[in-house]
Amino acid sequence: MATGLELQRGMRLPGPVQGARRGRRRLPELVLIPQDLRTADPSVFAELSAGTMGLAGATARIEAGSPFRTPPPSREWLNALLGFGWLSDLKAANSSDAHALARRTVADWLAENRPAEAPDWALPLAARRLISWLSNGGMLTEEAEPAAYDRFMAGCERHMRRITAMIERGKQTEDLTARIALVMGCLCLTDQDKRFEPALDSLRTGLSRQILSSGGHVSRHPGLAVDLLLDLLPLKQCFMARERKPPAWLLDTMQRMAAMLRHMQLGDRGLARFNGMAATGTDRLATVLAYHAGSLPAADAAAPSGYVRLSRRATIVLLDGGKLPPVEF
Repeated sequence: MATGLELQRGMRLPGPVQGARRGRRRLPELVLIPQDLRTADPSVFAELSAGTMGLAGATARIEAGSPFRTPPPSREWLNALLGFGWLSDLKAANSSDAHALARRTVADWLAENRPAEAPDWALPLAARRLISWLSNGGMLTEEAEPAAYDRFMAGCERHMRRITAMIERGKQTEDLTARIALVMGCLCLTDQDKRFEPALDSLRTGLSRQILSSGGHVSRHPGLAVDLLLDLLPLKQCFMARERKPPAWLLDTMQRMAAMLRHMQLGDRGLARFNGMAATGTDRLATVLAYHAGSLPAADAAAPSGYVRLSRRATIVLLDGGKLPPVEF
């Protein structure tokens, strides 16, 4: 589990990367690296070196030297591949070969120059990919040649443009990850001043629509708050690293979400499973709650969630007394 010290340490890139190549095309610079709080698996590098890649419960044999030219064994595998969350696994391997492989694979995706209508540009995938690239920006840029660095930064800028456009056009407007990715990009990249306030307003609107006053999600899926907080916590630290005060509404929303997660915990420290939720990794839940001191919400505060908690000594009972969530969720 990551600690607060680990979250804040080493977020700023060294000076040579921040100031390099400013006389060329007007590309953003990467000035901040958010921490990825999700648990990484360094053994993924050994697996890739052996020519296989396991994602989302399926494994594929890498063909033509690239996972992007490999027939995907499942849609879930392909989505996990295109989200690039596995970059953190290569980073955790902590070897120059693993980091070089990460750079080559990102460069391989960029070289394909996929059109806007390609499945790769579905809003949730584009947002997760941008967050993954930013979170692993040090590994992807520190040893990069100037041309490779410029291609990577151009790729980040393209993601910022496309995510902004998709949200403005109303495509999958309920996607909170996309709104988080935009604000994070504005804080981590230079020359994003025009995007920052609209992106922040968009995130505020999205959170106010989806997070109930109790801190639960409108879908009534107890585990969604864990994934959201794993992105919102690094975002909060990005504000602080850029010497900006995190908005009060953001801090309040995060605190309410954490309190509701405690409300939904059973005796094994896992979350009760309602509304389509499977098991949630207790390490992820513990990481999120470690950053939020607090206790269970009062019964009236938790009431909008529709979940009633009864407890006595070692016995905990959670009852679902709420209505069906909106059909879009």
